[in-house]
Amino acid sequence: MGSLMRFRLDEFIEKNHLQTFVETGTARGDSLAYAAARPEFLHLMSCEIEPLLAAGACCRFNEDPRVMIVRADSGLFMQMASKLDLPPALFWLDAHYPGAGFGLKDYGDAMPETIRLPLGRELEQIRRNRAGLDVIIIDDLRIYELGDWEDGPLPEGTPGEPTENGADWIRYLFSETHNAYTIVRDQGYLLLVPKG
Repeated sequence: MGSLMRFRLDEFIEKNHLQTFVETGTARGDSLAYAAARPEFLHLMSCEIEPLLAAGACCRFNEDPRVMIVRADSGLFMQMASKLDLPPALFWLDAHYPGAGFGLKDYGDAMPETIRLPLGRELEQIRRNRAGLDVIIIDDLRIYELGDWEDGPLPEGTPGEPTENGADWIRYLFSETHNAYTIVRDQGYLLLVPKG
């Protein structure tokens, strides 16, 4: 599990004129709170599939009118969020193994692949529906790609198939609009920044 707090959001906001924050996997809302501390974000949207975590996050942010929390799977949420006519956004994609990091489920629990590892669906929606001006940060790159990650490789028995170039499909998907940077901290991040 990574942390949005590893990133200096002010630099992304200023350079890319970001006014929207979109997150998949609210959990306890720590990343959402970190983003909500920036007044430049006029719209903050997050989704959480686990009812208990979603309810807790709704209570935490119920007094901030900029925040919308949706209880849904991240693929469906991103289908909706990516089509909204919102200003340039920071997408923080951290949805995988719903509930497992909080003891609500086990990493090996049976669930559809689109729920367990929804990144492909999320990215396809962003690519299809957004103008290429958004910053995208993908957490837990070690699920997809082998690397010298600070927290080590994907633990034995955790679903995922990391390979040498396992995230190249993401780099290719955004190659016309974004530069891609691999960050080895924590469990690995892939940062996609608009070209120019």
